[in-house]
Amino acid sequence: MTQALQTEKAVVKALRDQIPVKDLPGASIDKVQEQPEMPFDVSFEVRSGSNRIQVLGEIKTAFSPRQLEEIAPWIQRIKSFRPDVAIAVIAPALSTQAQAFCIQNGIDFIDLAGNISINIPGKFTLQRSGMKARGITSSSAPNGQWNINVFSGRSSRILRVLLEKPQSWSITGLARELKLETARFRDVASDTKIVFEISFGAVSKAIASLEAQLLIRRRDGNIVVPEPARLLLQ
Repeated sequence: MTQALQTEKAVVKALRDQIPVKDLPGASIDKVQEQPEMPFDVSFEVRSGSNRIQVLGEIKTAFSPRQLEEIAPWIQRIKSFRPDVAIAVIAPALSTQAQAFCIQNGIDFIDLAGNISINIPGKFTLQRSGMKARGITSSSAPNGQWNINVFSGRSSRILRVLLEKPQSWSITGLARELKLETARFRDVASDTKIVFEISFGAVSKAIASLEAQLLIRRRDGNIVVPEPARLLLQ
């Protein structure tokens, strides 16, 4: 069984077991159906008190902000045709960045930690955030392409370059700048063994992670930081 199919089965079971709405007063999930209609993976009803809404869900192992940005127009187009139905992204766990992107762009979401946002203006609203995933190990991207922590360890050196020297960068240029930083530091402290440079591959992975979180953008093939304050805050 593929990882995607395992995730889908686990999510469907969790929906039937009421995991996403656990401890939410008056909320429940009913009529869960697998692959009800193309292209959706699952259909179910969410109830909150006397109100109920049908939800059509797209299940993935994880959603990065960049993936959400790519599918947002598709979701909005479907919602325009079916305004009484919620179109939700569903994953074992959604990062705070992914949740924030969804809320800002009107995308409904559910994860198995209990974070949920289903909003049909004037008809149905159910929201809860700040729930931490426990015992969920599948929240990383399928190929580990963007789930490295770029805010600590060696990868954080790349952030320092991007923030201290705002300009267009290439991956090669970033790797070269870190190598030059080592040389500059040794001019001051000749006996030091500190090395700032990291491999080209490590730089590439860190940039892929930042791009997936929409913290950097590519313009004409080069890397820029469109919102330095947001990157610094993160």
